[in-house]
Order: sequence, then structure tokens, then C-alpha cells
Amino acid sequence: MGERKTTVRMAKRVDMTRTPRWRLMATEGKSAGVGFSLEPGETVVGRDPDAGIRLRDSGVSRRHARLVFSEDGDLLVCDLGSTNGTFVNDVRVQVSALQPGWKLRVGPDAVLRFEPDVDDAAQTRLRPRELDVARLVAQGLTNPQIAVQLGIRPRTVATHLENAYRRLEIGSRAELARFVSSRGLV
Repeated sequence: MGERKTTVRMAKRVDMTRTPRWRLMATEGKSAGVGFSLEPGETVVGRDPDAGIRLRDSGVSRRHARLVFSEDGDLLVCDLGSTNGTFVNDVRVQVSALQPGWKLRVGPDAVLRFEPDVDDAAQTRLRPRELDVARLVAQGLTNPQIAVQLGIRPRTVATHLENAYRRLEIGSRAELARFVSSRGLV
């Protein structure tokens, strides 16, 4: 009988301790342009000097809302009995999850957008042009369409895709689109 050979392949190492970093970026109100990094645990949003996210808009209650990361990693917002309400994508809520790209309105004037922290975007391990290509893939563009959009050759697009797949340890356009979308990088 012939000798059987055993092939041993290394498993991908997954860092279970790495959690995405998120922030709320003020887009309207007195704090427009300011980003608030979110830490694990609870964060109070309000006018109170002790609030984790302090907003100075007059329509914001002293302790307006609470932000909590669930065990699954979802960000939940809970209204704390505010006078002017807490809104997610213009719908008044008592408790709601926030998804990347969604708007959180606190009172009549303060609007914040939930997005990856700048540091988390850098942790994607993609070079800037690879990230540009990945974003366009997530929008459903083909390699020739991406090439026209970025002013590069289709073969260069394919090279950027191959590099992105290798860096992220994935193997398809669908996985790349999910990766980009799930981190709010589109």
C-alpha cells in the first residue's frame, strides 16, 4: 500500500479581543463638527457637566439619553425622559438600536451621526486606494466602472482587490462589500 500524506494547514488567527471603535459625529447644532468617541459601557448624553457627551444646545435636557453597548456589540440609545425627545432617523424613540450611518437627534437642534472612529477605519488594514476600491465594490460597481470612476486601469482595480482580499483574509466581492458596509465605511 502507498504511503498517505497528511496536509496540515494553519488556521486563521482571529483576535477576539479587538472590538470596533465607534463615535458620534455632531452634524448639526452648537457642537457641529465635533466627534465624540464611544467607550464600552454606558454614556450619558446631555447638558449636564458630568455627561459623557456634553451638548450645549438649549433643547437638550441635562440628562437627555443614555448610550449602551449590548453584549452583541450593538449600540442602544435610551431616552431618559427628556422634554424634547430622542429621535433615530427622525423617528421619536424610547429605546432603539443605532446602525452605522444612522442619525441620532437629541432635542430639536442637535444631530449626531453614528460612524466608525477614525482609528477603526485605519485598523481595516487597507491602504487608501484599496479602501476607495472597496467602497465602490460595496456600491455595486464593476471593475471597469471603478476604473473609470478612479481614473485607473481595470487591471489596477483587480490588483487592489487582490491586495484587499489578502489583507482582510477574505475571498470574494460579497465578503468585501459586507466588511465595508458593516463598518460604515461606504
